[in-house]
Amino acid sequence: MCFKLANDPQNIDMIVMPNLYGYIVSDLCAGLIWGLGLTSSGNIGKECEDNKAVHRTAKDIEGKNLANSTALFLSGIMVFCLNLK
Repeated sequence: MCFKLANDPQNIDMIVMPNLYGYIVSDLCAGLIWGLGLTSSGNIGKECEDNKAVHRTAKDIEGKNLANSTALFLSGIMVFCLNLK
């Protein structure tokens, strides 16, 4: 899967997998778009969902009053779009 993503990512729309594999593949996908700071995350189960920015995104600017909130905005959009019925 990682090989297919790295070589031809535009042919894959969605991937569903357990948490461990999702963690590995999400890091690969973040690298394809130049960083974790732009990557939103969604853990979706039968009874609840958890949408958030991917962790480990800004250790270099921690405590400096700087932030790139793109991932948080994208996560918020995911919450809104997934709950439209």
